Amino acid sequence: MGVPRILPTNRIEPPPLAAPGLDKNEAGFALLTVLLVLIGVTAMASAGFILSDLDYRVSQNHRSSVHAFLAANAGLYEYMGDQKTPDTTLAYAYSTGDADVGPRQLLDLGDGRILYRIASQATYDAPEGGTATHSVSTTAIQAISGFDVTAPIASLTTLHKNGGAGTIDGDDDADAGDCEGAEAPEVAGVTVPNGGYDQSGGAPVPEGSPDILEDDIPGLIDLIGLDWQAILDGDLVRPDYTIPSDSWPSIGADDWPVIHVTGDISLSPANSGQGTLIVEGRLTMGGGFDWDGIILIGDNFISNGNNEIMGTIMAGLNVMLGGTPPESDLGNGTKTFHYHSCNIKWAMESAFGGLHEVPGTWTESM
Repeated sequence: MGVPRILPTNRIEPPPLAAPGLDKNEAGFALLTVLLVLIGVTAMASAGFILSDLDYRVSQNHRSSVHAFLAANAGLYEYMGDQKTPDTTLAYAYSTGDADVGPRQLLDLGDGRILYRIASQATYDAPEGGTATHSVSTTAIQAISGFDVTAPIASLTTLHKNGGAGTIDGDDDADAGDCEGAEAPEVAGVTVPNGGYDQSGGAPVPEGSPDILEDDIPGLIDLIGLDWQAILDGDLVRPDYTIPSDSWPSIGADDWPVIHVTGDISLSPANSGQGTLIVEGRLTMGGGFDWDGIILIGDNFISNGNNEIMGTIMAGLNVMLGGTPPESDLGNGTKTFHYHSCNIKWAMESAFGGLHEVPGTWTESM
């Protein structure tokens, strides 16, 4: 019996590297398609990231530009409100940026009116980096809506003086070169209603052109041209200090503040200063109290001792509101009440001056 013969088994071939039902060419095409799809998706994703980053940067730039615009516009109108006589460039800091605002004189229109171009340029430093700049500007007219000064002392009620000591002089005490318009024409010594100046003893003190200017009450009101009600309402003059809400200020040599007293007040030498003093009630001036500029009084004033007023003082203004203020009394002591055109000019510019925007002239630039 022979040895059994073992026959070799059939060799099993591995399946082709292709999807079922695909031949080799079809399998390669599918692989290429998948690869292209992956590349396309990747490109689209990259483009999406790029566009998203671009949108973000555009949004950042727009936000920074808006911040700079807000700072520029705020600076422009704060300057317009602050500067009654625009002669300097000021810097303002806001949370939205820093603004530099300054004037450029365009034209002198005459009658105290000057045309300016006010420009504000602001920058905003973004936290993420970069700086945005924005500018706005407008045209404005500087005008002073004050009143006519007729004398160093004007009163809509009787003015009484004791004795012939002191001086009440309508000749301009300002020297040439002190300010534009210095050495102005002489005004009256006092302005009062008909028969309203009363002096006991001595030669009449007022000196001017004329020494005593008299008229009836309506005539005096027209002559002065002061809107007392608008002043009291704050429509014509914006006070820097209101007494008694505020304390009496310390007044620097270059300051011409507006101080509004809502009732009566008595002032001593410690209160001496300059600017525009508005008193709704009665003003009592103690000996040694001096003032440069303008004093406007609703009721009357009483001058005790030596006082020096270089500018103009007006009393009895509540007559314009239907009131009947008592007479003003210069009292005893040496009085020095002199017309001073420069003191009046500086005080009036600070109190009654202002910038008024010309409609339709506002512009902006990036």
